[in-house]
Amino acid sequence: MQRNIVLFVDDEANILNSIRRAVIDEEYKAMFAGSAAKALPILEQEPVSVIVTDMRMPEMDGLTFLKIVKEKYPAVVRMVLSGYTVLPQILATVNQADVFKFITKPWNMEDDLLRSVRQAVDYYNMQQERATFRDMLENRNAAYQKVLHKMEDTVSSYKQSTELLQELTLWKKQFQPATTEQASLLQDVFYQFIEALPVSKADLNADKLLKMFEKWSNSHDITATPIFAGPDPAACKLPVYPKIMLLFIEFFAAKMQAMAKEIILTFEINPEQNRLVIAFQIHLPDTKAAVLANFAGCFEFLSKLCAAYESRCRHQETDYGLLVMYDMEVLKS
Repeated sequence: MQRNIVLFVDDEANILNSIRRAVIDEEYKAMFAGSAAKALPILEQEPVSVIVTDMRMPEMDGLTFLKIVKEKYPAVVRMVLSGYTVLPQILATVNQADVFKFITKPWNMEDDLLRSVRQAVDYYNMQQERATFRDMLENRNAAYQKVLHKMEDTVSSYKQSTELLQELTLWKKQFQPATTEQASLLQDVFYQFIEALPVSKADLNADKLLKMFEKWSNSHDITATPIFAGPDPAACKLPVYPKIMLLFIEFFAAKMQAMAKEIILTFEINPEQNRLVIAFQIHLPDTKAAVLANFAGCFEFLSKLCAAYESRCRHQETDYGLLVMYDMEVLKS
């Protein structure tokens, strides 16, 4: 533990020498300055706990010096050791400089000075401990609040996910698949959603999203284009549902890759338009009508799922096959 520092300031060398001899066995570290002007640099360089200063000094008097200390180093305990005995002068010093103790000359070294300095050091340490404890409580309270909010968000996510699961389960029971393949695909995307639960929103930097997308596309051998229509992706934070985005990408990549001639994937973030778009351009063979029919249930399921999570899943038939898009409005934070 670092020793306390007590700074004694007096223009009379014999008084400083007398104090120097008296404090040699004290637990604190004593430092000395022959004037207020010499004391100020010490305060800038050392973590002083207590100042004991004379009042009548050349160049800068004790009251002016103590006012500066109070303003720049408010935690330092301030004491006066002076020949002032006039009550108005003492009161002015105590009130204006917030002095801990005023000791008048002549004084007794042990009973007056040393005992008072020890009390001042103890008071300083108590104030520091109180401040540390207060900061600890504030930090702990902030941490508790963060945990509480996270728990509330988690509970809310579970509640929303449970209600949505019930709704989609009911829809699935009422949906009449036209073919076995249609029923199988719908079952697959439904199970992927269950495995993704619970779903929650997260604030992610745009550059992190782009890197995640690039890493995923490289591992799946799909032609992919990441686009960021803004100045700095690292400075752009977006509120998104990562699990829903990943479900969309992985489902269509896995199911279309075997039957498509080519898949081109685009991942675009446009902060100015507050949009995030994932688009699959899927080049299908001549049997694209059958493919579209088999995915009809999946498109309807994903449309309902995305709508529950502030996004849209759309598809349209094209000359080359199929365009499937996931898009979400993302307000920058």
